[in-house]
Amino acid sequence: MRQLFLFCISICCSNFINGQNLVPNGDFERLIGCPKSLSELTVYNWNNTVVESTADIFSNCTHSESLANPSILHLQPFEGATYIGLKPAINGSGYREYISCKLKSRLKNGKTYRVKIAVAIPDECSYRVNHIDFVLSSMPLTGTFPDDPLIENPSVSFSLKNIDTLSKWKTYETTYTAEGDEAYLCIGNFLKMKKSDLVKIKKKDKYYHRLFENCAYVCLDAIEIVALDSPPPVIESKKENVERTKNQEIKTIPEPIILDNLLFETASAKLKDDEIPDLDKIVTYLQNQPELKAVIEGHTDNIGSDQSNLTLSNNRAKSVIEYLVLKGIAINRLTPKGYGASQPIANNSTSEGRAKNRRVVIRFE
Repeated sequence: MRQLFLFCISICCSNFINGQNLVPNGDFERLIGCPKSLSELTVYNWNNTVVESTADIFSNCTHSESLANPSILHLQPFEGATYIGLKPAINGSGYREYISCKLKSRLKNGKTYRVKIAVAIPDECSYRVNHIDFVLSSMPLTGTFPDDPLIENPSVSFSLKNIDTLSKWKTYETTYTAEGDEAYLCIGNFLKMKKSDLVKIKKKDKYYHRLFENCAYVCLDAIEIVALDSPPPVIESKKENVERTKNQEIKTIPEPIILDNLLFETASAKLKDDEIPDLDKIVTYLQNQPELKAVIEGHTDNIGSDQSNLTLSNNRAKSVIEYLVLKGIAINRLTPKGYGASQPIANNSTSEGRAKNRRVVIRFE
């Protein structure tokens, strides 16, 4: 993931820029915090459309025995560490689950967009629905259990009839021509159900789990909406917050950059190297974008006390700032923030997970 972000910056600095994904956090990797329960949707930008229903989250940052760990479905994420699970239908019930987000910018009338998603059906569920739908709208959808929101004509509908292997990801892609002003995306099963739309796929076996009894279930990851033949965006291929200023210029703020290979002396905030290529790329980027500021976040694994980890993470963030200032970045553009072990992105019970959690994050403002 770190290499991908740095590659994006290198592309930006070289003026070779691709179209941006208009779906914020479409891979669900930006977490508000590691989920403590299956139905705790702790991902930035996404929410449950219907208050009475809750989508599920599966992330490798959780303990291996947690219901929110991907191991419960015998399905690892399509990419990264996290994916979302939905119940699009339950046999004999009107209950359905939907997730929604606000796009980074409104779609333009007559413009064609590529729509893409990765879908998997886990071994544990009893039924399959024949489709998963996207609704793009100018206003956010809302609904109440059990019948809303039902849409007669979804913007995009992907047929799931050709999924013949359970617990294996399959990517779907199509195009959508915008009516104009669409600013919100909602995903789920919107069509009125016919008897043939809910297909029995398996009986109870060694993978059976009561959470998925008598229901259809789909896992979602890597969601994209990208304008075709679009002019290059202002900064880079991944943008996060888009704001219109009074003069209607667009200010774009890149997504955070994760640096998990910075070398510090053991239990110390002192950087081991005097020259660090990854940080030098950040320097170049900030020099080329003088309007941006950055919050430097320090994160640790869970070895040691909470207070010592908090202090260490804050001091390491300050060390990175000292490096950037030494390279010519004004200190008033940089803010340190230490989180200790409170925001893991991987499982702390393994050495690989702890290594990922020991990281510095550059978050632009």
